[in-house]
Amino acid sequence: MKTLERPTYQEELVEDRQHNRVKVDDGGFAELTPGFPVLGKIIDISRGGLAFRYVASETRTNGSAVLNILTTDRRFCLEKIPARIIRDSAMPGEFSFGSITLRHCAVQFRALTPSQELDLENFIRSNTLTRDAGKSFCPCQRAKGLHVC
Repeated sequence: MKTLERPTYQEELVEDRQHNRVKVDDGGFAELTPGFPVLGKIIDISRGGLAFRYVASETRTNGSAVLNILTTDRRFCLEKIPARIIRDSAMPGEFSFGSITLRHCAVQFRALTPSQELDLENFIRSNTLTRDAGKSFCPCQRAKGLHVC
């Protein structure tokens, strides 16, 4: 039986996402808790999740987390987003100093409230390099698994 190895962040990954990710402008940050809290720069985002980079000496374990999204200009803060850590890996060839490395973390959003979905849409529309990336949500239908928009 052939053993599959986990790809690194530099290799092309086969994507199975429902939503396309778009690049985030400078100034978009993600804070991940509980456990040891980390703060990092958001790389890209979609309605289904985001990826960010941070510096740390420990690996976060995959599993449940709480995420906050904020901007450096303090004009936006979306708090207490339930999330699941999909991947947290060191970025080989990037910054490192002893056990401290630059890491890449991919997070999937879980069960957003309608208010959080609208705030997320506003963040995507206002803080990404592709301004028209955020199409309207249909929170009430999506919550029932009947998203048809």
